[in-house]
Amino acid sequence: MDGDAGRHADRVPLGREAPRRRRRRDRRPHNRPGGGGSSGLAAGPRDRLLGRPRPRGLRPPFGIVPAYDAPPRRARDPPPCGSERSSQPPPRGLPRHRHVRPGRPLAGRALAPRDLADRRPVGVRPAGAAETYRRGIAGLVPVRRLPPDRGLVLRGLILAALVATGVAAAAPRTVVGHSVKGRAIVAYERGDPSAPATLVVGVIHGNETAGLAVIRRLRTMPLPPGVHLWLVPEANPDGVAANTRQNAHGVDLNRNWPVAWKHNGVPWDGYYSGPRPMSEPENRAMRDFILRIKPALTIWYHQPLDEVYGSDPHVAVLKRYARLTGLRYQRVPAPPGAATRWERKHFPAGPHFVVEFRAGKISAATAIRHAWAVLALAQSLPKPTFHATSRPIALVTVESENRLLAVDATTGHVVRWWTLPADPENVEAYAGEAAAVSTQTGAVTLINTDTLKVIRVIHGLGSPHIAAFAPQGDYVYVTDDARGQLDVILHRVVRRIFVGYGAHHMAFSPDQRRLWVVLGERARSISLVDTHVIDRPRLIGHVDPHGLAHDAAFTPDGRYLWVTYDDRSTLTVFNARTRRPVATLPAGTAPAHVRFDDASGLARYGRYAYVTSGNDGVLRVYDWRTHKLVRTMPTAPGSFNLAVDRGLVATSSLTAGTLTLFRGSHRLFGERVAPVTRDVALVP
Repeated sequence: MDGDAGRHADRVPLGREAPRRRRRRDRRPHNRPGGGGSSGLAAGPRDRLLGRPRPRGLRPPFGIVPAYDAPPRRARDPPPCGSERSSQPPPRGLPRHRHVRPGRPLAGRALAPRDLADRRPVGVRPAGAAETYRRGIAGLVPVRRLPPDRGLVLRGLILAALVATGVAAAAPRTVVGHSVKGRAIVAYERGDPSAPATLVVGVIHGNETAGLAVIRRLRTMPLPPGVHLWLVPEANPDGVAANTRQNAHGVDLNRNWPVAWKHNGVPWDGYYSGPRPMSEPENRAMRDFILRIKPALTIWYHQPLDEVYGSDPHVAVLKRYARLTGLRYQRVPAPPGAATRWERKHFPAGPHFVVEFRAGKISAATAIRHAWAVLALAQSLPKPTFHATSRPIALVTVESENRLLAVDATTGHVVRWWTLPADPENVEAYAGEAAAVSTQTGAVTLINTDTLKVIRVIHGLGSPHIAAFAPQGDYVYVTDDARGQLDVILHRVVRRIFVGYGAHHMAFSPDQRRLWVVLGERARSISLVDTHVIDRPRLIGHVDPHGLAHDAAFTPDGRYLWVTYDDRSTLTVFNARTRRPVATLPAGTAPAHVRFDDASGLARYGRYAYVTSGNDGVLRVYDWRTHKLVRTMPTAPGSFNLAVDRGLVATSSLTAGTLTLFRGSHRLFGERVAPVTRDVALVP
């Protein structure tokens, strides 16, 4: 578009022009909105009066920016069928100016030299190019765009601002388990992870879905500081899909928890409690999830009573929620086998209660009101002075000094220690408790890992060696190798059964139905124990390990068992159902120990298997699904025992007294915390 802007300064009429009929030659063809000229500008009134020719373009260094040259109104009408113009698409995306004559620039201004690039106006292109790009558009089309990097920076700034105000683009998604039909049970985490956790469950009865509206609000609304939310929309996805109170087995999930459980009804009855406590996969997944996050506050949504109900000792919190939401409060104890009853037993320091909506859907205003009530209660939770969720702790036994050390897993500093009965060898931690076994004195010390205080010391065992917590977190099993017994402990020994002399390492199946007991550090047999009734285990058979077995552990899905040996540098993978070996993998110089990453906890941490070889000073990491070696990491010599929990791996050196911690493939530290360290357990 070349030419001189001065030649167009006179394109304004001198006065009001009398209407006249346009000549045929002045009319523009319908199929060329710009007419015959290359500039797309028709001659103005003054040009016609003075007899000036049509402008053929503009010369640099100046120019004007014309606007859309609208065709006559009749040209915009739908063309008749079969006409010449019927094949041309109408112009789209540009404004229609009702009172502007065709060929008149809507907003023209003189362009300074700085506005020109390569003798052309910046950001526009002539009508000829536009006509080939979109037929029927006369004028100039913008072509300049923001650089890609500037757009990315702008989007990043917007996202950062949203995150800063608590409006996250998408809350982190965690699959905590699956239903009977394989549907995922999903949890979303939001807020400050250092704050006390608040758990909100939208649906546990599949036909009571009003709580989903509150969950949707909590997933997107801004959060105040000091709030940590875990949101589970559906704890019963099969029931939601089928619109039934029960799950796919016909079990009422809120009568199936292992506290005050009673057998009630038959499948698909209104309150059928299932064949046994924790028989349903949905409840097992939620139990493991709750034991991991340790909520200080839990709210379960139900229908249709339109009230808040619960009992002591947190009535004030329940009344406050009822006042904030306009519901009434009812002092009602939880029924047998209810989830809130189980939570109050395991986490008595915090309120765990039920909110009932009225029948049907709830309004948006009601959902917002309940969401703000949740945030108000979550923000008022007391901040823990020292809690296992505030910083990971490694518990290490020092048998030469008869001590148990609590080591900060982030710095390697000893934050607390206890004097235990003589010869403390092994320690295990799970669900807010730890059990330290003193072999020489025949004692087991139980410790609360939230407060780091001793609960009690249990004496009278023969030669206890290894402790293992049942997956539901209530009972502790301890092997007594001298007597060949398995002791079941619930703050005291409640049952003893004979499993075979030399009883040593144990492996619980994730569904808590089976327990494999390795009979010795060089075992030629593995005992198989039925643990359907957790406080009444019974011996049901033996398995040939095909060698001198040393340690064993179940895969997170419970289908396979990995066994390490004392007489070879390999491990064997057994099918848990057929009890036959299916694979052999390198394990390093014997003896070796094996652990899986949170086998009964969050699914996102359950991908890897960890195998230690203390004589080699090597930690091997396998993908347990594919049996592929992922990486190897060096450890201190003599690091036989290990503990794994949610991506954190700890090894203790029997010869060097070194505690080594890893997070994934990153080595956090390796500190010598004592002359000799026997075993290690992690408190996340």
